[in-house]
Amino acid sequence: MPLFQWEDKYSVGNATMDSHHQRLFDILNVIHDAAREGRGEEIIEKELNELESYTKYHFDEEDKLMVQTGYPGLEAQRQAHKAFLAKIAEYQQQVADGDGVYVVGSVAVTVKDWLKQHILTMDMQYEDYLSKV
Repeated sequence: MPLFQWEDKYSVGNATMDSHHQRLFDILNVIHDAAREGRGEEIIEKELNELESYTKYHFDEEDKLMVQTGYPGLEAQRQAHKAFLAKIAEYQQQVADGDGVYVVGSVAVTVKDWLKQHILTMDMQYEDYLSKV
C-alpha cells in the first residue's frame, strides 16, 4: 500500500502541476515501498537523485507559471522550495557518507509531510489566485 495516495483534495486546479505532484508522490512511494521491503539502502541514492532532479524541474515550471500570472506569493514559494531542496541535499550527503540505511525512513516521512503541507497550504493559494486571473 502506498504511503501517500493522490486524492482530489491535492488538486491545485492545474493539470500540469497536478501531474507533477503525482510524480513526486510516485517517487516517494518507491522509497517507502523499498524501505518496507528491506531494500531501502540499495535504492536510496538513485531515488534521492530522481527526487532532486524532478523536484527542481517541477519547481522551475511552477515558478514560470507564477511569474507569468504575476502571482504575489512567488517569493514565499521560492523560499519554501529552496528550503526543501536543501533538505534533499542534506539527505544526499548523509547517503554519500554511508548512512543510507538510516536515511530511508526519514526521507519518506519528511517528503510526505512536506508535500502534504506545501500542496494543501501554499500551492492552494496559487490555485485560488489562478482561478481569478
